[in-house]
Amino acid sequence: MKRQYAIAVAWVVGMLFAPDNLILLGNSAGSLKVGFFFLLIFSMCVYILHSRCYKNIAAFGQGPAGEFEWITKTLGLAAAVIFSIASRVLAAVFLATATLVASGFVFNEVFVQRFPNFAFAFLMLGTLLTINLYSRELSRKMQLFLSGTAVAGIFVLSMIGIFQWLKTSEIVYTTTLIPPLKGSVSVLLLFVGFDLLTLSRNQSADHASSLQLYLLLGLCLAGTVFCFWGIASLLHVPAERLAGTTIPHILAAKKIFGQPGRIIMGLVIIAGTGAAVNALFMAIGGMIADLGRKAMLPFLPRVFNRSLTTMILLALVTAIMMALGVAGTDELDTYIRGSLILWLLNYAVLNLALLLPGARRRVQKVNAPLSWRQTVPHGTIFMLMLTGSVILITTDDNAGLLIRYLSIIFFGVGLPIWVGNRIQSRRRRSHNPDGR
Repeated sequence: MKRQYAIAVAWVVGMLFAPDNLILLGNSAGSLKVGFFFLLIFSMCVYILHSRCYKNIAAFGQGPAGEFEWITKTLGLAAAVIFSIASRVLAAVFLATATLVASGFVFNEVFVQRFPNFAFAFLMLGTLLTINLYSRELSRKMQLFLSGTAVAGIFVLSMIGIFQWLKTSEIVYTTTLIPPLKGSVSVLLLFVGFDLLTLSRNQSADHASSLQLYLLLGLCLAGTVFCFWGIASLLHVPAERLAGTTIPHILAAKKIFGQPGRIIMGLVIIAGTGAAVNALFMAIGGMIADLGRKAMLPFLPRVFNRSLTTMILLALVTAIMMALGVAGTDELDTYIRGSLILWLLNYAVLNLALLLPGARRRVQKVNAPLSWRQTVPHGTIFMLMLTGSVILITTDDNAGLLIRYLSIIFFGVGLPIWVGNRIQSRRRRSHNPDGR
């Protein structure tokens, strides 16, 4: 039972300790300072409330594709494909490309200087794929090990940093900064991806409550470690430096514990990358395979009914992007932010789908309206996620490219599906004018 809990939590935090998230964490702590901790706790509470969505879906035993099915029946197939699939698939490919290459550079600079950067990135990608092809059980054990290593490394460095400060009682000088709107809203992105657990396993009515417990434990664990690391970073590095650097986690680790701290952070980055890529590939592969078996995507070839096929394709696209030298570019960073914002919008859309009057009738086969205890949380989270996404888009440093990227997804993916559904519906009505 303890091992079951540990593996489940490892899935929840798998994506949360990826290098990109550690950069966002350090930058947010530096720009917001004390306000960061209040916003972090608030964001964690928002996601805890949001986790009730997955409990409701799991209670009806709809499987990894339950979220997709719910959105499809309430908002349409186009909305489900854009927000539930496209957001995660794009995030998986772009994040995997960026983090794997970053891990290669870290391995070269911290551990083995003569080892080629890209060789390590390809080796890591190949190892993760091979393990998943060999055994799903081994992949779960690896997820536990990688996530545990990343969390433990950050926690150890945090404790060292805090205890060092307690001995000296010296705090670095920081000027008073007005918390920027963009930085405040960006905290919401720290927990994006916690829901991968819901896509990685078959859901049933029996474990709906335990699923929410796993999500709760994972969110609380991540939030607590984030808080400790933010404190340790601010105690040793000026806020302005944390806010302005692209390597706040590495800078803080070296300030806290010197070269050993740099080595520990190197292990965290490599382990966090492995955990994030493994969780993304396995969860997305499981969801798409479930969709294929249920024939919910008519345009999806039957070969995708197996999750391993999707994983191989994701790995292949990632390898091609790494080979083309896409990693490290400003465009890729923008695409990552865009995919995470799209994922954030997925949370908003899911709450909207649960809130709509037709949800219980179409999905749950229940005509009773939602109670205010259900309506208020879903409505609040929908507005928070939607407003936060709009702010992040409009305040982005590369807003033009970001808007074009999102527009391509909406019109290039969503519009053809919507038009196709309209044509198919008209054909069905013409063949069955009496509605039978």
